[in-house]
Amino acid sequence: MALTGISIHLNRGEYSRFEDTRSVVKVRVIPTPDTDLTSESVVVWLEKKGIPVATQTVVFSGSSPKGTVVEFDLTNINDADGITHINRGTYKITAVQGSLIAGQTFKVAMI
Repeated sequence: MALTGISIHLNRGEYSRFEDTRSVVKVRVIPTPDTDLTSESVVVWLEKKGIPVATQTVVFSGSSPKGTVVEFDLTNINDADGITHINRGTYKITAVQGSLIAGQTFKVAMI
């Protein structure tokens, strides 16, 4: 069965790459419907100012009433030169499959 909706929920509203307890963004991606799914891919990305800085793909098959959790560790998001692109400010998590889009913003603090 094809997806007709996507929702996402974050584990907190503010994160910091300098604190172990707040450095991992956990995103629960919940499909609608949540049963009889066959290889339904959802792309989830973390973005700042509309520019994706990290991306993951989730594939739903079978039943998934609680969805699945995707994690973005802010301490490990770096470019090819090892430079981080995560600093303080407002970020957004977006989940997309075709025309289905869900998004939620959050803050990254220095401490």
